[in-house]
Amino acid sequence: MSSFLSKITGWFKNSSEESPPNGAYKCATCGKFHIGLPMDMAYPNPGRYFEIPAKERNARVYLSTDICVIDDSEFYIRGVLSIPVVDSGDEFRWGLWAKVEKGDFDIYNEYWDGNLPENLPALHGSLSGTMKNYPDSNMVPVEIYLQSGDQRPLFKVISDENSLGSDQKKGITMEKVHSFVEPLLR
Repeated sequence: MSSFLSKITGWFKNSSEESPPNGAYKCATCGKFHIGLPMDMAYPNPGRYFEIPAKERNARVYLSTDICVIDDSEFYIRGVLSIPVVDSGDEFRWGLWAKVEKGDFDIYNEYWDGNLPENLPALHGSLSGTMKNYPDSNMVPVEIYLQSGDQRPLFKVISDENSLGSDQKKGITMEKVHSFVEPLLR
């Protein structure tokens, strides 16, 4: 099994002996059954996290569900990159990490409570890690839009000259969504 699949397979696989209703899957995050295909996939850690030897991580890495700091000098925030699904009216959401400069990390932390100023400009970063379905995604520059109400920020790929940016701009089909999630539901 690829390292990508092994890292996130637990997200979708049943975690008990209980059988899902027909056409459903049990989410390993919330423990509930959901009907249909998952329309979200998430990476629990930034790609750079895996470059730190496991025995050194406790000393070198601070990791929460929303931020990661490595060696007090690399700063990562977790956000959502949405891609429209053109033949469904829905969108597919990737939970990803972006490396940001310290100043943008500080702004993110200052406004995480949801008290956003009206004209807060986008932050900037680069995606951390290569997505299995988008081999050219590592370090792709993104704009980061903070949201109110403790919601994760939204990521927008700046250029559509790579496959992820192109898909985010033009949209994907349900067939492509199936290719993302079906290997995890078997």
